[in-house]
Amino acid sequence: MNRRLLDPAVALARRFVLPLAEASPQSQEEPRASLRIGFRMGGTALLIPAGTLAEVMEPPPAYRLPNTPAWCLGLINLRGNLLPVFDIRPLLDGEITPGSRLLVLGSGADAAGLMVDGLPFSLELPLHGAISGRSLLHGLLEPHLGEFWRQGGELLISFDYRSLLRRLKRMMEN
Repeated sequence: MNRRLLDPAVALARRFVLPLAEASPQSQEEPRASLRIGFRMGGTALLIPAGTLAEVMEPPPAYRLPNTPAWCLGLINLRGNLLPVFDIRPLLDGEITPGSRLLVLGSGADAAGLMVDGLPFSLELPLHGAISGRSLLHGLLEPHLGEFWRQGGELLISFDYRSLLRRLKRMMEN
């Protein structure tokens, strides 16, 4: 078979039509739920999106920094990266429970660790099932809260950890 090659200019100018794959009924439906990662901090159940880069570990030794508040536990070396570690549970008037874990959120220069109560958990929440209103939480968390859900008698609150970490940084600079 002797095929004749197209001139490159002609080949680039050609229109190609790819066959459309038949859409399955499932792909046409809107998702009804979103997956979240939950953790408890000072007795409050907070949620972050499931796609958030997060790692949970036993707290390694933190190296205290001079002239920092008590809720800044210091720096840890995590695979060659220095990360600040915060324990804001006392600021939230929450009890520090045995079995605390370090939850590292973010990556690179934006990564930081938060001490949390126990292990994180995952759960699926309805997209349109949030309840209205605000809980009586400490003012430190209030600006960083999003939607609220009630599940199994527990209040679950979506949470913007990036804005909280920026606020903690500003608090340390003052």
